[in-house]
Amino acid sequence: MLRRSAFLLFALLLLAACASSRPAPQDAEPGEPPEGETLSVPARPSPPATFQAAAPDRRSDSERLLAERSALAHITVTETQTRQRDGAPLSFGVPFARGRLHDATQLRAWVTNSGAALPVQTRVLSRWPDNSLRWVLVDTRVALSARAEVVVAVGLASDLAATPVPWSVEESPAGELKLHDGDRSWTVLRRRPEGDEIAGLRALLVDRFGLDYVSRVDGGVKWVEWGPLRATARLRGAHRSASDNGLDIDFHSFTVFVHFLAGLDGLRVEWSLENGPLHEPPGRLAFRSYELLAAMPSPVPAVEIAGRSVQPGSSVTLTQTASGEQRSVDGVRVAPSARLRDAWIGLRASTRDGGQQALWVHREDSAANHPNGFVMRPTEPLRIGLLSPSPGTEFWLDDATRKTFYLNLSRGIEGRGQAFIAEAANPPHVALDPLEVRLSKAWGDAGLFVLPTAADLSNSIGVPRDAPTGWADWGERSAKNTHQTGSPRNRLSVFLEALQTGRADLFRWNMARARHAMDMRPYHIQGFSADEFPDANLYEGVPHWNERPAIRLGRSEMSARFVNYKHGLPEKGHGYNGFDPEHMALDDVYEAYLLTGSWQALDALQSAGEAMLTWWEVKPGGKSFSSRSFGWTLRALIQVHRATGDPRILDAARRIVHRQNESRGQGDTKWFIKQKPDGRHLADKEWDSPWMVAIALHGLAAYFHETADPIVPPLAADLSDFCLSALRGPVFMPDIPIDGSEIPVEDQEVMGVSLWVPGGLAAAAFITGDHRPVDRALGVYEALLKHRDKPLAMGTAGWIWWQTYRVSLRMRYGAEAAVNPARVRELMKQRAAKKQADEASSEAPPEDPSAPVDPSKPRKLERPR
Repeated sequence: MLRRSAFLLFALLLLAACASSRPAPQDAEPGEPPEGETLSVPARPSPPATFQAAAPDRRSDSERLLAERSALAHITVTETQTRQRDGAPLSFGVPFARGRLHDATQLRAWVTNSGAALPVQTRVLSRWPDNSLRWVLVDTRVALSARAEVVVAVGLASDLAATPVPWSVEESPAGELKLHDGDRSWTVLRRRPEGDEIAGLRALLVDRFGLDYVSRVDGGVKWVEWGPLRATARLRGAHRSASDNGLDIDFHSFTVFVHFLAGLDGLRVEWSLENGPLHEPPGRLAFRSYELLAAMPSPVPAVEIAGRSVQPGSSVTLTQTASGEQRSVDGVRVAPSARLRDAWIGLRASTRDGGQQALWVHREDSAANHPNGFVMRPTEPLRIGLLSPSPGTEFWLDDATRKTFYLNLSRGIEGRGQAFIAEAANPPHVALDPLEVRLSKAWGDAGLFVLPTAADLSNSIGVPRDAPTGWADWGERSAKNTHQTGSPRNRLSVFLEALQTGRADLFRWNMARARHAMDMRPYHIQGFSADEFPDANLYEGVPHWNERPAIRLGRSEMSARFVNYKHGLPEKGHGYNGFDPEHMALDDVYEAYLLTGSWQALDALQSAGEAMLTWWEVKPGGKSFSSRSFGWTLRALIQVHRATGDPRILDAARRIVHRQNESRGQGDTKWFIKQKPDGRHLADKEWDSPWMVAIALHGLAAYFHETADPIVPPLAADLSDFCLSALRGPVFMPDIPIDGSEIPVEDQEVMGVSLWVPGGLAAAAFITGDHRPVDRALGVYEALLKHRDKPLAMGTAGWIWWQTYRVSLRMRYGAEAAVNPARVRELMKQRAAKKQADEASSEAPPEDPSAPVDPSKPRKLERPR
């Protein structure tokens, strides 16, 4: 009996290994969308299929098939509400280790505790340099009980068939486009004189003089996703005057992504208002309001606002502002709800022939994006106030920015539409397994991910009550760039703590910030190509103001007809998270793309990449301004390349690395970029401060782990030496005393930019294989853990910058090292004593890479294996 059990166990392990290691055939979508443009990651050839024969066994078919499933990732889905969901639609990014998976269409999903199969749709988000899949977006449907938690496995399963694609498209001679899933139909696009309708919605923009501009779609529908569970359409257009009195130009453009969900009575809409044209643009123009109009059920419907019924025949207004929520019915004010919530409205009517009509609309994130609301008047379309008319208020978009609004819509009846909206307003939370994220090595610059300890998780991580995403919350009327707006730049991973803890509130907060960054960083440059304008020099998304007029893309000659629309608008503002080479951080947008597959995020990354290709320090023959501009730009280039696969971006990254390696110092002080003496850097030397060089090391880590470029290890070793030798102590921006001296005064800001240095040393160590410089920062790390006012812990400002450092400690000294530096010192002493004993018994003992560094001895670079 024992022998038979051992044999079965061996067979199970063998079959699992075969299933998980089998290379996949070339990517092939399970269904072909109608002809049109897509924005997905460029396809790269996959290796040919190979097959391995499985050892024969005597198990039943069900046992054998279940055992052949190989889970590659696990996702925990948590129902936070007291509701039952029959099939909640989920969409989430999943990381995979290099070489593990080549074909996303092979992926299947099932519930781990029951083995029940789940429907699956996939989309490749990013590839490893060997063309295997790094991140894949997975769509599925999961049944959830109240307050339940379900673990879903994603992997390979030969017993599970691919989910069929249900979609078909019908186009009428008049140009009306409809989508069918076999049971339901949606009108995707309808051309109308009063404005083109997208999913039953048409835009109405009112300028500051009360003139109307309606939506016109340019071109047709582009299907960017086409799978078993979801079909996503992208439509673009502009707002054109509805009369002869308005401007004879397009008043801003718009982009709409509509997600149609197979088998469900609802859809999702992402509607962006944009000031995007870069060549001879009008710039910012004041306008009064921006609304979407939707046909209401007929006759006069019964109305429900967020669960509260209103009598038919009433005029209903719901408005959300920065101060709260206001409601009125027939002009009589209704007391606002106790808590500001995302707004939604339901309209239902019984027709004369006994049928029913309904419309349900939910404004996602509306509680933090205001002013907005709904206006329902009998016999008129429902007005969905994306930017509701507000007395005394005018709106405007800065150059190359946008504002995106998220809606859930349903026309389902008999409670189905209300159920869809109620569930969309309170979605379940999806969390990746932190251990699997670490093992994938697909997160961050160099794939290093810290598994938090119990002590880490016990720390209180505060989440602001309101995300700064609302129109009224911008507050940058006198600011244009990251120096002034306090943006979430200079953080390696804004989603890090959400992944490490699995907390839904942290994920929602970071997602709100990421969405804000997607909109308000000025890089939404519609139609701009760096190849088309090779002489352009974009700075914070628009042509640099110091450039000669010939290459400012028409921004020197602004038409006088716009004067009245610009009067009173500040010269600067709405420039939240503007980017420049010294403050170029794309982490929040890039990570939002990996975790959600957001098309807005991908569009922002592509636009940022085009802008960076115009920078003088990126172009051939350019010159880096500082070590931090080199590091931030290099990191951002690598993130854009990982998301888009654009070879021009990787070529630009390689170019700036090789150019700077040739021009750096090679003498006793191996400086990276020379600077004039400056109290912000080094007051007495002509080179960058270590806190700036550390950013270059983080950028080099991202570049090296993408390219394995052999020039990087010696460069990283020299920069580590520089950081250890050039520290100056407290100045305008104090450096950490790596030499072990005491941290400056207790109330000093010790979590500032100088904390980039230990993480940079660790990033370099994972390139060179020499971790001795990392140990030089142990005293600082130990002191920060005990800091009186700002101890280093999960949720504090310095946590993210110490990630690579903590990984280095844990890999070499064990899990306890991250929380007990005294144990590290003990192990270092033991290893030093062993080294001395070995030296005494051997003429040429091998060098211990973990031993404390002896500054008097030359360092030998260990090449990474």
